[in-house]
Amino acid sequence: MRTGVGLVSEVRVDERGEHSAWIRCEESISPAPGQYVMARERRDGEAVSSTALFASAYDQDSFLALDPQPAWQPGTRLELRSPLGRGFNTPAQARRVALVALEGQAGRLLPLAQMALEQGAAVVLYCDPVPSGLPVSLEAFPLAALPEGLAWADFIAADAHLAALSNLGALLGLQSGVKASLVGQTLVRTDMPCAGMGECGVCALLTRGGWKLVCKDGPVFDLQALDWEHAAEG
Repeated sequence: MRTGVGLVSEVRVDERGEHSAWIRCEESISPAPGQYVMARERRDGEAVSSTALFASAYDQDSFLALDPQPAWQPGTRLELRSPLGRGFNTPAQARRVALVALEGQAGRLLPLAQMALEQGAAVVLYCDPVPSGLPVSLEAFPLAALPEGLAWADFIAADAHLAALSNLGALLGLQSGVKASLVGQTLVRTDMPCAGMGECGVCALLTRGGWKLVCKDGPVFDLQALDWEHAAEG
């Protein structure tokens, strides 16, 4: 973990009204896919509460952060603590990667898609609704087509809120028992107020190995590690 200064260089609003912001910072502070950064602004010398940010794209000296604070504008200076948590780890030998985005939020999976494409893998995104403006090399289908994708993929990467893990388990057919043939990981989104500093327990998640903290032990977990019958209980 490192600390540093970030600068908001651009703020964006997409067709769905969702905000994102390009944040310029040192490369060592930029979070890897699935990791997060805690960012806070100082106003009149007083520190404002921190916000957990995930990256959806990268540039040479910047990353595109999802869900920034509405008050942030170009020129806003931020205190950053990053990279935090465990990110995605796509096997180098994976050649057929399925991305599964619940709640219509695919942005946190797009950097992983780019990495897999650069490794020569075929990548398919399953999401409702299917987002616009995707790279031409990335195919996208609605979640209803996922059963066919599970039979095709040799690695699955998902993104779901903690409260929706039961839905993800049902989509992947995991609630009745872990499929040994299913290889993949999921990003678990939830409130992480202490970001691993205080172990406050707000983000506790039940896994097959007992209770874990999303902020510290995740936010990316192996599919095989989760207790799919009780994973959404926090």
